Amino acid sequence: MPITSTSVRTGAKGVCSTAGAKWGVMAGLWPPHSGFSKPSAPAGGEIIRAVRDDEQRVKSLGHFAARYKLMAFVLSAGLAGLAGSMKVLVFGVASLTDVHWHASGEVVLMSLLGGIGTLLGPIAGALAFVSIQNTLAPLGSWVLIVQGLIFILCVLLFRECLVGLATQAWNWLAPSRSSGKA
Repeated sequence: MPITSTSVRTGAKGVCSTAGAKWGVMAGLWPPHSGFSKPSAPAGGEIIRAVRDDEQRVKSLGHFAARYKLMAFVLSAGLAGLAGSMKVLVFGVASLTDVHWHASGEVVLMSLLGGIGTLLGPIAGALAFVSIQNTLAPLGSWVLIVQGLIFILCVLLFRECLVGLATQAWNWLAPSRSSGKA
């Protein structure tokens, strides 16, 4: 049964209007974003990265790799649940198409297209992926084939994908701007 805007408003005692839902989404996303975007991340983030790279070395250093893997999994699942609940608030409907494997594949493609290892990469990948979908919509059933080809070309030509390409372009342009000032 779809959740109508009336049932959301009455279920939250009048708090969740359309504007209230948008503010609620922003308030819900602020703590995870501020926690992940700090340049001085706690040592736990470095240990999780080390577990990804070489689990045996982390164990030999005396850390419990399984505990850090469980923490990363729980954090990931919690953020996915938060995103799903906010999607229901914004769109007002929870459909079964969101739990199909195709939806998770799109999220992986968005992350790979934008660049893995950065906070901005998946966001840029999502914007590019949705823009490509909307642009190629007149092609009908050929959209997936063209998207696949674009994705393959992007991965083969740009190793760090979109965010890495933008960073390289910025670094290439930055010296020319600083040399013009001096």
